[in-house]
Amino acid sequence: MDANRVMTIAQKHMHKCQHRQHNVVCVIVKKGKIMSMGYNDLRSHPLMGTQKKVHAEVRAVVKAGRKDLTGATAFVIRCNKNNKIGMAKPCPICEKVLRDRGVNHVFFTNSNLSIQELHYS
Repeated sequence: MDANRVMTIAQKHMHKCQHRQHNVVCVIVKKGKIMSMGYNDLRSHPLMGTQKKVHAEVRAVVKAGRKDLTGATAFVIRCNKNNKIGMAKPCPICEKVLRDRGVNHVFFTNSNLSIQELHYS
């Protein structure tokens, strides 16, 4: 499954986000299959530490439950309420949560309307 296709799927789920200013969706894919999807949320979660809101990446990992995410790829997209694409690079907490669950590749949107990527070893 290519990055543009997954990002299109993510955009279709933006309406489920609960943040007032920014909508973020994370889709975790392994071997061409969507394993989980998460949205930013106003509720908290212990994995977020002192953060008061759950980020999309953490919500996607939590929703994946016990699924094996080793070698998976995460796709993260951010839009404001006017549907303008923005920077969606995972924060340090989200990066750690993704790496700890075995996700080793992340594609994310940036403010220049392009997609960047991160590799974890």
